[in-house]
Amino acid sequence: MGRSATSPAGTTRICRAGPGGWRFVDAPQVDRIYERGVLLTLSEREAEALPEPSANPATMEAEPEDVEPSHLGDKLKRAWDYLSGRY
Repeated sequence: MGRSATSPAGTTRICRAGPGGWRFVDAPQVDRIYERGVLLTLSEREAEALPEPSANPATMEAEPEDVEPSHLGDKLKRAWDYLSGRY
């Protein structure tokens, strides 16, 4: 049915739904994980209706601009730099 997933429970896994190809499956839809397969709680028809994976579907990136500045953190960093001679 698919390949074994090593990600922790509650995350999204990728399974192979037979001849239909690769499909995304949420952890609650996984009944059992074996060394060479995954048993789903879905019927064959439901498994075929699952979405196909796309390029980097679960990839997220955080850029420095995405983080709000911390005024206290900035002050503490400046104080540490001053005390350690990196000013």
